Amino acid sequence: MDWDLYLEDLLRKIERLEIQKVFLFLHLLNGEWKILSAFTPGKGSDVTLRGLRVTLPRMVDWSEPLQGKLVESSHWENPYSSFLLSEGQGEKVLLFYVAPCPFLLLVFVLTRDITGDIREVLRSNPFPSHLYEAWVEHNRRLVLDRFLLSFVSLLEGIDAYTYHHSLRVAALAEQIAFRLGLSEERQEAVRVAGLIHDLGKLLVPREILLKPGKLTEEEFEKVKRHVLELDHIFLGNEFVEPYVFLARCHHERLDGSGYLGLREEEIPLESQILAVCDVFDALAHDRPYREAYSLEGTIRELTILGEIGKLNREIIQALLSEIPEYYLSPLEGEKMPLFPGLKVMVRRIREGKEEGYSGRVGESEEEKTVIVFPFNTPPLEPGEEVLISYELSYLTIEAKARYLSQSGERHFFSLERAMRHRKSFILPWSLELYFLKAEKKDLKDLVRELAQNPKGLRRARTEAVGGERIALLVEDSSLMVGDRVVLLFEAYGERFIIPGRVTRVEDLGFAHRTLVGDFDLPEREVDRLYGVILRRQRELQRRLLCRTPSSVLPNPQGDIPN
Repeated sequence: MDWDLYLEDLLRKIERLEIQKVFLFLHLLNGEWKILSAFTPGKGSDVTLRGLRVTLPRMVDWSEPLQGKLVESSHWENPYSSFLLSEGQGEKVLLFYVAPCPFLLLVFVLTRDITGDIREVLRSNPFPSHLYEAWVEHNRRLVLDRFLLSFVSLLEGIDAYTYHHSLRVAALAEQIAFRLGLSEERQEAVRVAGLIHDLGKLLVPREILLKPGKLTEEEFEKVKRHVLELDHIFLGNEFVEPYVFLARCHHERLDGSGYLGLREEEIPLESQILAVCDVFDALAHDRPYREAYSLEGTIRELTILGEIGKLNREIIQALLSEIPEYYLSPLEGEKMPLFPGLKVMVRRIREGKEEGYSGRVGESEEEKTVIVFPFNTPPLEPGEEVLISYELSYLTIEAKARYLSQSGERHFFSLERAMRHRKSFILPWSLELYFLKAEKKDLKDLVRELAQNPKGLRRARTEAVGGERIALLVEDSSLMVGDRVVLLFEAYGERFIIPGRVTRVEDLGFAHRTLVGDFDLPEREVDRLYGVILRRQRELQRRLLCRTPSSVLPNPQGDIPN
């Protein structure tokens, strides 16, 4: 609809000289108001104001759409109207706020109160009925992100493994879509479908999902239904429904052997990307029925699935090109995957001291990212530079950002494009490891004792190894945040005894992911640890370049069923 023509027609019907200017605003879900049109009687439309976003005072009562609110204003005294007046600076005017329908706002700039005449014209000339659709289109991304914020936060508390798996698949799939040259709309579709692709598992009995052995045929059929449950979960949700079919097809195979029996031309490219990323992530991480494959084994298995015609070989090659940057590199990347619901840490330097504030990502639009701080709101100044970081499983991802403004509980940030993994990176690496809780002993004394006589140790496995922290998978909940521990493991024939502190514990259902950091190591031992990490990195990168399959690794569940 041509908003300028609408305002021109409206002013012609009112026909009063007291109107200096009229604006039509659209209410965005991030709390701002966007100018759809600005019109001056006798002069026409002011195109320079179109699209401008402002924060208006809260004067709108949606329950009384045509009652409106009349306020006296001055160009110098009212910051909300300072940009509205193109002439007559400093003179007193009346601003009449009236909502002809929900989420739209007309603002009349008047020299005298003629609100009765304006209401009469609006009552006899209602807005066209399709304005709601216009609002939906403008706010589609904001509504979707706000919904995902709530849903992803809920998922984290219900099923930590599915939560992290969904984030990893969504982030990697979006990167692959970008590498393949898909449009921004299709990249977004892959991201959303990746976030929701496994939500149907919330309706599968947990005893089946966490079963350590092979599933029976009946149990496997129940697992396969999780892709169909998405239709029921999102039935009637006009914002998510377009992505459900893409997510539903993430277990399809090009040869027709997938859950729903679709073949290559019937499977959307976005779903083929999800399928490759889903298999990669499932293989590279522990499941109740098997330990994680090595990265080499994961690549070998993916390559074979491409060669025998089950997965798209071009997508596999794109993923293998992405792995060194995504998993193995501490260098700067092109993009920071931020999803609604993610827990983030916003850090600022004030008077030489670092301050940290915990928040969650809300909706994002264009170059703005919203963060909500549920506990402690940071006292930020517009334009202030901060560092935003978050954990993606055992990876730490961070980016520089600039604080923009605040609207209610929402704080707006502009992310820098040069984004990177933390310099002290961490590699996926599965090793046998032993640990001992320090209890009341001094850590250094305990390290000396273990070096001479390693008794009383408990067994675990590493999920990832880094210079500042190590991710373990522990069978029970014996370790808690704050516990002091000593870790013992071997890599490339070298033995390491590392004292540290538990910084995070997550219940994955079949194991507890435990992050140990705050290492208390002499510089010589730190260099030795980094030495084996860099050796492992070079080894993985060499093998990634070869990408030559050898043997198929055994999988007790067949072709990655869940």
